[in-house]
Amino acid sequence: MKLTFMHIGEVCKYDQGEDRCRYLVCGRDGLRCAKHDDSLVEYLDDRARSKRMAAQGDNCGGHESDIKPAGGVAHVLGNQAGD
Repeated sequence: MKLTFMHIGEVCKYDQGEDRCRYLVCGRDGLRCAKHDDSLVEYLDDRARSKRMAAQGDNCGGHESDIKPAGGVAHVLGNQAGD
């Protein structure tokens, strides 16, 4: 099940500054939840703790659309994976 616009707005709090969920990422097919992608969660948590990203939210237990992308973190984040 894909993320709905309602879920993205009300739960993920897209475009709502620090309240935005830090696990909302852009993948090949658009926005997706990365809450259950262990390697990506560690990376995003580190960036949130160090205030290197605006999104600070941890807004739910994860969404059913959680799919670990082929290629892992580097595929989703491109050159930023080394930050």
